[in-house]
Amino acid sequence: RKRSQFPRATFGGTQDFSENGNLSPKYEHTSRYFNEIGFTLYGAVLTFHAEDLGDSAFEGVGGFSGSEAKQKLLEQYATEKPGEPALVTITLAIVSTDVTHNPAFVQHVNDNAITPFAKQHSAPGVKFTVHYVDSDGCPNQFDLADQYLWISGQQERHGIRMDWGLNCPCHGKALSDPEMGAAKAMVAGEQLKHSEDD
Repeated sequence: RKRSQFPRATFGGTQDFSENGNLSPKYEHTSRYFNEIGFTLYGAVLTFHAEDLGDSAFEGVGGFSGSEAKQKLLEQYATEKPGEPALVTITLAIVSTDVTHNPAFVQHVNDNAITPFAKQHSAPGVKFTVHYVDSDGCPNQFDLADQYLWISGQQERHGIRMDWGLNCPCHGKALSDPEMGAAKAMVAGEQLKHSEDD
């Protein structure tokens, strides 16, 4: 329901950590053992009303300018789904060598990536008022006192109230999991590629 029936000037999303991965140099056996770099992916799959987003959010989609891509999307919704809200889903994948999956990282990503993204790409005259979030109830990441205190201060800090629900069935079932799985598969694929220059 949160992903399809939220009011204008609000947005929703599903957030979760992906399992950690490793980056290794190719064809360097000693380095491969000693120089592995651990990384984590934090996925935020965000949903907006298309009308609430500025042209910058659509820049390059389908090879069109932002304004053209947005107009084509709105026209497609009007034709194929008349009367339904035109919703846009955007995935932010945050990569970090911080592999501890703690609430400080969750807060850092929201304060410095997700909220600024929404503000930067809002349409002229649109001021987002609520960010609806779903996550699982992991007590080391989301379901703890420090997190609740931080959530309670979002209105004062950013002007956007945060409504955070702990009812997301993750571990392969939430929207962020397949998105981050695909991203990690791309990383693994790149590491397996080789050329004569390697």
